[in-house]
Amino acid sequence: MAKNAEIEILRAISILMVITAHVPFILSWESAYWWPVFRVANFWAGVDIFFAISGFVVTATLLRHIRSETPFTALKSFWIRRFFRLVPLSWMTLALSIVLAATWNGFGFFGSPQNNFYDAVAVVIYVQNWHFFQCLSAGWKICGINLHFWSLSLEEQFYIALPLVFIFSRKWLAAICALLIVIQFPLYRPNTSWLWITRTDAISWGVLIALFSQHADYWRLAPTIFRHRHIGLLFAALAITAICFLSGGLIVSFYVGLIALLTGVLVWIASYDRGYLFRNAKDQRLLLWIGNRSYAIYLLHSIAFRLVKEGCARYAGSADAIRNSAHSVVILAGGLILTAAIAEIACRLVEAPFQTKGRAMAQRIGAPATVAVPT
Repeated sequence: MAKNAEIEILRAISILMVITAHVPFILSWESAYWWPVFRVANFWAGVDIFFAISGFVVTATLLRHIRSETPFTALKSFWIRRFFRLVPLSWMTLALSIVLAATWNGFGFFGSPQNNFYDAVAVVIYVQNWHFFQCLSAGWKICGINLHFWSLSLEEQFYIALPLVFIFSRKWLAAICALLIVIQFPLYRPNTSWLWITRTDAISWGVLIALFSQHADYWRLAPTIFRHRHIGLLFAALAITAICFLSGGLIVSFYVGLIALLTGVLVWIASYDRGYLFRNAKDQRLLLWIGNRSYAIYLLHSIAFRLVKEGCARYAGSADAIRNSAHSVVILAGGLILTAAIAEIACRLVEAPFQTKGRAMAQRIGAPATVAVPT
């Protein structure tokens, strides 16, 4: 099935937002954190766009397979596809962080092998979001460099439950997602709080959009007005700008709920793949490449930037010697280039082959058994 180009562009925007959110922690020039834009806005909500996209794509996939497979076959094939889609590259990244911490870590940029191992354990058992919370809010000292895996653990927790609800009480799925949204919307969820690291409203919006796409009114209510001139692009720019300023937490107390709503609207418009949000989306090769590689970029960008920082520090002679604007520019440019290169290699050698293997295994499970007839 061909990928939705507008969804892929949203993925690209999401990962660029996430990397921007990490810039203050990546650059050696510490005053970068106090750039004026970071005082009133933030970019961590790129993760929420990912959540909404994931909710939509995963639910649409389940709906497609449930039509041609028995419920339990659909459940098994879903989890097989998810495993081979996410786990191999994730575990490779975790192993790489441990190896680099032990072998190429003269200035401590890769943390310690032990703490990166603790991160890996939390990721493998899908509790990295709680590990992340304990590290940032409770002052745990066993925290490695892979805290950004928290969002993957949250997604997987949701997607362990989603297929079960889908199969055993699908008629209640929309009501459950709507209830999750309503309950969470008014809550004050400060960054890194336990409510923040367990938020599921953006994912729930994605699920509802996928369910709505099966309804006759989905096409009747298509936002065709966004195809006129540049209305869609203007709306996308305004919505993403609003998301960034809401992320600063200075406008309203229920900013996380509003962010989830805006991400849901963006994914709903993009779900039609008719150019409502981004005209000529299929021609945006760079953004499509970034979107297609967004998972690898998300996992590996931290390692890429640390490799560049380690190299710069070794060349300069100390970590303190690179705490200036000139080295920050080098680290930023070098980190982006290395991230792109590593992501491409990882996608070709790890992500794509294992994804293909997972699809093949799932298809074998879903294929009807054939019985040999004697002749």
